[in-house]
Amino acid sequence: MCTLVFAWQVFPDAPVVAAANRDELLDRPSEPPSVIEEEPGVVAPRDAEAGGTWIGDERGYEGFNLVLADARAALYVEYDGATRVRNFDPGVHVVVNVGADGDYTVPAERQAAGEQQAQNADGVAAALAPEPGETSSSWLDRAAGVVSDHEFGVCVHRDRFGTRSSSLITIGRKGTTYRYADGPPCETAYRRVESQV
Repeated sequence: MCTLVFAWQVFPDAPVVAAANRDELLDRPSEPPSVIEEEPGVVAPRDAEAGGTWIGDERGYEGFNLVLADARAALYVEYDGATRVRNFDPGVHVVVNVGADGDYTVPAERQAAGEQQAQNADGVAAALAPEPGETSSSWLDRAAGVVSDHEFGVCVHRDRFGTRSSSLITIGRKGTTYRYADGPPCETAYRRVESQV
């Protein structure tokens, strides 16, 4: 279960502000953010076991949810054998494995976990509704607290599975910042990803 919460076109100084947790098997190797593509300039953490991709190999993909966002557009791509694409409206959005923004598809084989994930996502969305006069940096500070707080069920600790890393990203009018926690955000400090963004 992974969680992405982002504010798109909410703050005048930063069209995209995001917080995300990656949940994975605890013994699965990964690498911290680095430049993985020079053109168009992609900085991202890597799954060291699967050759640098979160989603599969060149012949086929497992199901996934993908968010593409910049100052002009925010798109949500879902794939489960068929591809669906929709536009996000300006606002705060929460994307989890079972869907986004209250539109969830809970798998029958993991129904209880899927229903809990949908409920957690709704709680995150409610907690991170923008407050009057709030800045992008203060919203991102609140988002960091939410993705670290076990009350919301998005910082996961289980025997062999849990939150492996967390990212805080701002794509602002004056540039991009990326802070990364190489471990659960409740236990691991965020560090700025330097000179790569």
